[in-house]
Amino acid sequence: MRNEERAASMKPDEIAALLDSHRRLQAAHLELQKELAELQRQIAWFKQQLFGIRSERYLSDPDIRQLFLGE
Repeated sequence: MRNEERAASMKPDEIAALLDSHRRLQAAHLELQKELAELQRQIAWFKQQLFGIRSERYLSDPDIRQLFLGE
């Protein structure tokens, strides 16, 4: 049976139930999309923390004169 034939043979309460189910699924899908975006943001932050550029990874240039307090 094709979708059009199925829809034509459905009762109004069945259609209402399907529409309600569709609305709930859309809301759940939106929440999952938000959660996915947040988790992707967190992963990007953790990657930056693990693999990103950090000043302590670089050796200072020995030719640069540093100022020392107390001298």
